[in-house]
Amino acid sequence: MGFSPESPSGGAFKIELVKRFWLLSVKDSENYNEILAGGEFRSDILQRCGIDTSRFSVVGLGLGLERLAMIRYAIDDIRAVRPAQ
Repeated sequence: MGFSPESPSGGAFKIELVKRFWLLSVKDSENYNEILAGGEFRSDILQRCGIDTSRFSVVGLGLGLERLAMIRYAIDDIRAVRPAQ
């Protein structure tokens, strides 16, 4: 799991934020759909935020409820369940 912003020169670069990463996928009739992702943040990232990594770990989780709706209602395109930006 990483963050991939554009650099000032226009190219993309990737910042790895986690050291362990988990996915939970559910299979519909044909495909696997990722509905939950999570990861344990790297110690050096936490230390920069002032977190004592000898006492604490930080885990980030993301749940894709729209993915569950897609499976339940047989929606093929995620853009149909997300608002236009």
